[in-house]
Amino acid sequence: MKKCTSNATLRVKTIAIVGAATCLALLSASAAWAVADRSEEPVLILGASFPDFVGESIQDLALFRYDDVGGVFVPVPFQIDERIVDRVFKQGTSFEFTETIYDIYGEDDGLLDADDELVFLFGDTGPQAPVDTPWPGGANAERYEIQVHDPRTGAPAAHRYVYLFGGTGLALSPTSYVTWSISATTDATTPVFMLDYQDRWLLVGLDVATPCGTGVDLLDRVKGRGGHAGPDSGETEQNWNDGSPPVNSTFMGGLVGPVRAIRYIMGALSGVNTIHHDRIYRGLWERYLNLRVHPVSRAYLYLDWLPPAGATLYLPDDPSGLAVDGTQETPTGWGSCPTPVPGACGSIPDWALYRSSAGGMVIFLELPPSAFYNSASAYFLDDDEYNDKTQLTPIYNDDDDSAYDLGLVIEGPGGNGVDESIFARWSVYPLCADTGDATLGADYRELVDYPLGVTTLAQFEVLGRIESVTAALDGDDVVLEWQAMSGATAYRVYASEFADLPRNTWTSLGDTPTPHFRDSGAALAAADRHYSVVAIGAGGEGDH
Repeated sequence: MKKCTSNATLRVKTIAIVGAATCLALLSASAAWAVADRSEEPVLILGASFPDFVGESIQDLALFRYDDVGGVFVPVPFQIDERIVDRVFKQGTSFEFTETIYDIYGEDDGLLDADDELVFLFGDTGPQAPVDTPWPGGANAERYEIQVHDPRTGAPAAHRYVYLFGGTGLALSPTSYVTWSISATTDATTPVFMLDYQDRWLLVGLDVATPCGTGVDLLDRVKGRGGHAGPDSGETEQNWNDGSPPVNSTFMGGLVGPVRAIRYIMGALSGVNTIHHDRIYRGLWERYLNLRVHPVSRAYLYLDWLPPAGATLYLPDDPSGLAVDGTQETPTGWGSCPTPVPGACGSIPDWALYRSSAGGMVIFLELPPSAFYNSASAYFLDDDEYNDKTQLTPIYNDDDDSAYDLGLVIEGPGGNGVDESIFARWSVYPLCADTGDATLGADYRELVDYPLGVTTLAQFEVLGRIESVTAALDGDDVVLEWQAMSGATAYRVYASEFADLPRNTWTSLGDTPTPHFRDSGAALAAADRHYSVVAIGAGGEGDH
């Protein structure tokens, strides 16, 4: 019997190479705190990037990185969130509309679909695994190698890897980054920060955890306004939340996993089909808003801070910073807002960085062009005597009756109020106390401008060598037998006159599904005959 050796322990299924998948190129300030570090950046990959796993139970998939110290695969925190594409709401009514949402109602089937989403943190990736690394216990013969590429010149980790395995009883990481009880009135906490949810639309606090921050609340409220004048008139986030009866908004539900929580709200007073959802990661909070509203003069969406002494706002054109102290300043290049809006308005900045002795945040505001509003601008108001309580909210329990605001003002929002929506998003990345300046803000913007790339590659485990072959004469035949190998679907028998000839010169005598083979008439052959048996699995031929 011929025995060959090989260093390879996997085969690449090249036909299943999938190009760069969609990834959310966001970033967090929490990892290194004083530098823009990608460690906290979430990586999102659609199920379509794992075509051979589509239709498999999500419970039978697990994510690992290679540990180059131990030389083994170790599980990392991940989750796969199912999505409902074009879910119909208020079906059969005049307010029927559709929206793609995560499966917060548990309507999906638990199987991986092309639109489902794998999510993990960039900081949980590792080096590329050597091809001879043993696969985790319980793993099937196929996996996906996921390469995450940082395209910045001089990136400290240009290529990082994780591995998605399928199998039964695969190990899972015990680490969970987010805690939330899936309720409208409970806080969401991570090791980095906490969001204080008082009710559906009422987000009344954000604090950075000690020892990075002080644990003191940085945020008066996340505020919204809709009406015909300034933020001290018309609807407020309180009206969007309340009503007696019925309430003006609904807690739709949410989901929480090891990597993120997702929280959904529908309705906003007369904007009955408005939906917003929050995504909360270890070092990142995002809000996604689909505003569906009848025509009004303007709408506001903004953060109202609780600044301690010395708080500073940095913007791209204000590298020295603007004091957030209750005395209005106009950012460079901005002007007065449209009458009667107070404060300053300008183009939406590439980034904003808020710094204080209690903690801070990097902020990105996004409002794409839309046919359903006239114009939009960034909005900054720093006035300790301005109270944005409105006549529609006689009981309005914000913290300080002052305005330390940064956000968006939308002129002439409208539509049919049913299925015509205005999309807006903001992203907030916590910072440690007394951390950050214009340089750090620009560094974060660079990460957004150079998003991570993702490539997935199907790979198969190669079966080991068969070394248990015995040969016996049975009349004129040679009968070969060997021990069955787990994972083998068939066996291929090779023969050669000379044992030391190259592998590719050996003759295949055929395949057999069982661990024995009869070489008919071989005993009558004049020349010597050497045999090699190779296991065949999902990855093709195993080692010789």
